[in-house]
Amino acid sequence: MLKKTAVVFGSSLLIAGSTLTAQAAEGAGGTPNLTVSYSVSPAQFDGSGCLQVPVTMTATKAGAAADDISGTVKLEARYSGSNSANTASEYIGYSQPAQTTVSSSYFSICSFEIEDGMTSMDVTGTVTSSVDFGPDTSAPLSPSQLTIIQNPTKMSKTKVTTKRGFISYRELRGTATAKTVTKGTIGAGGRITLEVKKRGGKNWVEVSTTSTDAFGKYDFSYLRLVETPKGSSYRVAITDCGWCAPTSTTGKFK
Repeated sequence: MLKKTAVVFGSSLLIAGSTLTAQAAEGAGGTPNLTVSYSVSPAQFDGSGCLQVPVTMTATKAGAAADDISGTVKLEARYSGSNSANTASEYIGYSQPAQTTVSSSYFSICSFEIEDGMTSMDVTGTVTSSVDFGPDTSAPLSPSQLTIIQNPTKMSKTKVTTKRGFISYRELRGTATAKTVTKGTIGAGGRITLEVKKRGGKNWVEVSTTSTDAFGKYDFSYLRLVETPKGSSYRVAITDCGWCAPTSTTGKFK
């Protein structure tokens, strides 16, 4: 379905006063009567939710009277290996007499679709044209890669409390936040994993998992001392955020 939106030009994304440079995805192709170029802006979420990624298509008619030529441009963006695609399309009608038509559309992408380490989507497309209601002619557009930028995430210093009693245990608390384009620093949403490496050990062992709340806070309660002994190292990691990047913090149990 055609989705109209304002065109956004430029390839620089602003985060917390610093500019991250990312190139727009670009491609071109054509039939004897209709040549097309396209540009897709980089994708960066402003927190959890869905994003409209601007797409600009430029179509030029040639080889016949402009009002005798019609065509359709279809672009698809999909994750590597995925069978489903986001679609943006544009129809160039006979009634459009201009030789060159510039139109805008968008891909709708949601943060829950983004996996850790996913930095791009594959963009492919086709152009189809006909002259004076004649047979259709189709051609592929050159492929490109839509850049996905996950916002930088920060883990606060953790707070560890040891509760002594008939049953002794530890509590570990912290906060995960991420910078956004317009909302400043907000709570990061995702899966929090606690791993422990005992003193002298070589391997990290997963002890517990939890999720952040709406403010990015997380809490591990009732951690057994046998699993978190004094002198052992711990690592707390956030994953599965989608709109923000995975990261981790480490410390030692005292």
